[in-house]
Amino acid sequence: IIPMLSVYIFYGKKWERIAAIVATPVIVNAFMMTRSRGGFVGLAIEVVLLFWGYAYYAKKNKLKITAGAIVFFFVLFSLMDPGFKKRIFDFGDTQEEDRMEQVSAGRTEIWKAGLVMWKDFPFGVGGGSFIELSPDYVPSHLLEKSVGKRASHNSYLLVLCEQGIQGMLVFVLFVR
Repeated sequence: IIPMLSVYIFYGKKWERIAAIVATPVIVNAFMMTRSRGGFVGLAIEVVLLFWGYAYYAKKNKLKITAGAIVFFFVLFSLMDPGFKKRIFDFGDTQEEDRMEQVSAGRTEIWKAGLVMWKDFPFGVGGGSFIELSPDYVPSHLLEKSVGKRASHNSYLLVLCEQGIQGMLVFVLFVR
């Protein structure tokens, strides 16, 4: 939603502009706190496409739009804490299987365990139950040391396991 707020800032009614300007720092801060690599990649792609679309429809403002995109990324990068920057840009040698596993945090194994959980409970296990049942399904070396549990790291899998196939159908209708 961050890039889409710029539409309200530039083209919205007065109250929409004010709301977008007030909401932007809060949303950017929430984004920064997630420290999500996938979220950052998604944001970067969305910003590039949004500014490309602006440039296509506003041919006379291409220089301003390009400068705006560069400034946006500069500001965003300056707001990132060093740990987030390292998390985003430090992939190391991903050709080594151990390093790739470290970067992915065992997500593929967690997803496989989630599918096994879903097969055991095709109509769901209830809200919040994936993390509670994770010690029974997720390999022990992937469980978080402090709590002995693990999150699903996949919204679709989480909904499928917790709400079952009927919940997944409703969820997909919302996403659509």
